[in-house]
Amino acid sequence: MIQEKRKLYFIVITIVFMSACISKHGKFSYYKEDPFIKSNYSLRMDGIYAPYGRETNHPAGHMFFYRDGTCHVPISVTTFDSTFWSHPEKALAYHKNWNTNLHVAKEWWGHYKVRNDSIYIQAFNLFYQSSVKRDLVELRGTIRNETIVITEARCSWCNSMPLSGYNEQGVKYFIPNLEYRFYPTSFKPDSSLAWFKKKGWYKKGLQEGRK
Repeated sequence: MIQEKRKLYFIVITIVFMSACISKHGKFSYYKEDPFIKSNYSLRMDGIYAPYGRETNHPAGHMFFYRDGTCHVPISVTTFDSTFWSHPEKALAYHKNWNTNLHVAKEWWGHYKVRNDSIYIQAFNLFYQSSVKRDLVELRGTIRNETIVITEARCSWCNSMPLSGYNEQGVKYFIPNLEYRFYPTSFKPDSSLAWFKKKGWYKKGLQEGRK
């Protein structure tokens, strides 16, 4: 009887562990597309885009962009806020230390695409207490010189969260729009550590221009 209980306990723990590792990537699609089409606007790849202004409810803590179309966009994580601009080097030192943790370093990655002056970002949010470990959030905005203006977020699961600001279609409009301004830095998170980079489905669908 005790042995049977132990087996049952092991099965339950295994199921819980496996379910906690689910990453919902069915709607993740930008990695299959050309990152730049009909665009005279270029993103700066040699630094960080950090939140700017008094608004503290930015959808992501910061933004790093890479030439292969990868982006590091910590959704719902306040790594920086408007105080970044008071002491940028101090904030970057903290972030560099934050990314030395390999568990942290592989999370909050995604892909972007630029169409004319518009930018579209797909990045994965991370959950610690859920049957789903990662799920997708999409940010949309425009590029203005060295500033990214985020106008809306799209999230299929966010409208179920109380006071989230998302409508029934899973869209949240930022009024006024939110700004992320560029700051040059030699430090960037290692994009090769992104959790999806070694997945078969990702390698199979990856667009040639992103390789």
